[in-house]
Amino acid sequence: MEGEEEIHELLLSFAEAGATVVRLKGGDPLVFGRGGEEMDFLQQQGIQVQVIPGIAQTLMLSPRLPRP
Repeated sequence: MEGEEEIHELLLSFAEAGATVVRLKGGDPLVFGRGGEEMDFLQQQGIQVQVIPGIAQTLMLSPRLPRP
């Protein structure tokens, strides 16, 4: 087992054991990561999933740029 498949199985095994599982990802996990794939996999296994969005680094940059 390698890569994303291994991550899926780890998330599933902890969730099935009753643990609260947190998958912390940098940036926007639904754009730059595979958050959508992980959500789909877990939901197909009957695991409830909640996404708590963070702030992507690129969004924090715009207020610091000079205005035209």
